[in-house]
Amino acid sequence: MMGFTFVALGTGRPDEVARIHGAVTPYLAATRTMARDAFLAVYDRTIAAAEAALGPGLFAEQVAIGARQPWQEAVDAARAAALEPERGRAPSRARGPRANPGLTDREREVLLELARSRTGTRM
Repeated sequence: MMGFTFVALGTGRPDEVARIHGAVTPYLAATRTMARDAFLAVYDRTIAAAEAALGPGLFAEQVAIGARQPWQEAVDAARAAALEPERGRAPSRARGPRANPGLTDREREVLLELARSRTGTRM
């Protein structure tokens, strides 16, 4: 679910990044012990970029909304945000805090496949 934040930020949805962050916050301590440092660094930069885009007040408000969502609703919203580029908005190919920070084209493609629930099939 954390990976959806990269796609949401790349498609210009810092509000969605904040809501996803709010939904996953209860699981971050456990995730940080299992995830790779590079993934966590990109995640942290994504969250910081979303907060900078929204401002601290609006960011905190959106995080709180995400924290109140039932888990399945949060997952569905994250998947919908990740699939949004397919509905006419192409994700940025640039790198940096405003465009899928640090992700390659292949990594973005894999995240979209995850959003489509094709994790068990060959991509």
